[in-house]
Amino acid sequence: LVPSEDQNRFIVNVVCPVGSSIDYVDDRLADCEKALIGLRDPVIDGELISTVYCAVAIRPGALVSEGTIFVRLVPRHLRTLTQSQVIDLTRRTLGRIAGMRAIALDLSTQGFTSSRGYPVNFAIQGPDWETVIRLSEEIRTRLISSGAVSDVNSDYRPGMTEIHARPDRDRAAEAGVTTQRLAWTLNVAFGGVRMGRFTEGARRRDVRIRLAEPERSSPDDIDSLYIRAGTETGAPGAALVPMADLVSRTPVSTLPLIARYNHLRKVELTAYDDQSNDDGNQWCKGSASYGNAGLKGTPGVLNPGC
Repeated sequence: LVPSEDQNRFIVNVVCPVGSSIDYVDDRLADCEKALIGLRDPVIDGELISTVYCAVAIRPGALVSEGTIFVRLVPRHLRTLTQSQVIDLTRRTLGRIAGMRAIALDLSTQGFTSSRGYPVNFAIQGPDWETVIRLSEEIRTRLISSGAVSDVNSDYRPGMTEIHARPDRDRAAEAGVTTQRLAWTLNVAFGGVRMGRFTEGARRRDVRIRLAEPERSSPDDIDSLYIRAGTETGAPGAALVPMADLVSRTPVSTLPLIARYNHLRKVELTAYDDQSNDDGNQWCKGSASYGNAGLKGTPGVLNPGC
């Protein structure tokens, strides 16, 4: 619980819907850049933001649907707003951008921790995964409704759609198509396989085949595939059987990532404590109470903003 200090910098984590492409995230980050650059000081009408740098999935384990914005402010004497006020203004400004969620992080509250340094940061663990999910969502809801914290975030990211393709073994047997051939056809069409190599200059390059992107962009594209009947790979002239007659599709909601700690699955919750966001006021009080000599005679560390 390190008090906040005006260090002219903070981070904004941008969370897009699960399954978003990197191009979608890049567009949202571009919208955030424009919004941040346009922030002005309400008193002197000067710029508040000095530099902005954006990156996608920069942390280990981060999803491609998440981005990070590194924001540096102009020096304190060139603005009337404190860092905390700029962060709050950033929350409100970026909160109006549709299709994403912005979570601000004051870097001065990291203290001596090796983690990201949210003032409120804990994990829910247990042997029963369903109970962990239920309790973490209940705690997250209570934190939001309490009003004592802001930017409540959870690394539990449901909503990643997964398609389960199940072969109809009876129909496949009647058509003379094995399960192995069904799986191979789907793998070639949607996943792609390496079919060879060729030499170009001093390099060996792969030859990979799969359907063009417009032909594999939807689960419904499975129905447009055909496979030759017959127990072998299909003799010339053998009948073509629609894949839709042999395979059923079931969409299932899954998680893109499950985090663990000490081999137990966990859901991590983070939040920002509005009460501790005082731009170093508590630091000033603490420094004044110890004097210039510091605690127990050690050299004191003073905040220049006091």
